[in-house]
Amino acid sequence: MPNPSLDDDLFDSYDPDDVNPFPYLPDRSRVRESIANLNALITHSLDKAVGQILDQLDETGLAENTLVIFAADHGLAVPRAKGTGFDPGLEVAFVARFPGVLDGGERYSSLTSHVDVLPTVLDLLNLPISDNLDGRSFRNLFGADGYTPRKYVRAEMTRNERYVPMRVVRTKEFKYIRNFWKQHRIHLPADIFCSPAGREFHEEFYVTDRSREELYDLREDSYEQKNLAASRVPLSPPVLDGMFDSSGAGAKPDPDFTDELQRLRQHVYDWMNETDDPLLDDPVSRPGVDVWDDTEVTRT
Repeated sequence: MPNPSLDDDLFDSYDPDDVNPFPYLPDRSRVRESIANLNALITHSLDKAVGQILDQLDETGLAENTLVIFAADHGLAVPRAKGTGFDPGLEVAFVARFPGVLDGGERYSSLTSHVDVLPTVLDLLNLPISDNLDGRSFRNLFGADGYTPRKYVRAEMTRNERYVPMRVVRTKEFKYIRNFWKQHRIHLPADIFCSPAGREFHEEFYVTDRSREELYDLREDSYEQKNLAASRVPLSPPVLDGMFDSSGAGAKPDPDFTDELQRLRQHVYDWMNETDDPLLDDPVSRPGVDVWDDTEVTRT
């Protein structure tokens, strides 16, 4: 039985010709169709569903002492976003309301992570925060006591329908991605693969040429189009079982960014080492070949 609170005509009211194209994807008809579908989904379902919850809080008198959080677990479900390590996939929806503390109308640009949500909620409720938590409270981001910005956020993926292991670190200025195993140029999760935009890019993205390392200067290249870690393009070559050779062939990294590349490469290795990341062992390297060249990282 149809839900009377949802307007079925609304879902068909978005014309692909009227949408704003995403700057990190070519402006093509199937891409516009996917964007129009996303716009319709947000207005058709999400906006109304959130509104119903907020209305219920008002009607029951709970609104003034209830923390409401709307969040997602990944970025946009379009190519070059979800499941890639690029910013459109790492940037997730996060909206919060807590009367007297978060009254709405403010936006913040500081680096935060989903691992920060739990300690922030505990902090807002004046509950103890365990030292074992990975995240940190960002309550002072919107408070009067000042806030020390994060220097970086980390992200990882190992499997998404198939084996696509990558580790990522992002600072305000740079993004570093370390890819493991043989990967397509751009991973397309199943829901994106079957979408109009996914069908548009099957042949272009589903080739095995993603570089082992990627570095992007987000100050000049906010859409992550130019990989500055050029020494890993092309790889020389992956063997049949999907393992990368220990060193890539090709041009050297951009000489203006070799120090930044080494710093973030070491950061990711140290993080993986501290957390006993299984990617440092099998099945990432073939027998007798170390994942990390000795010249790349300082072993501890």
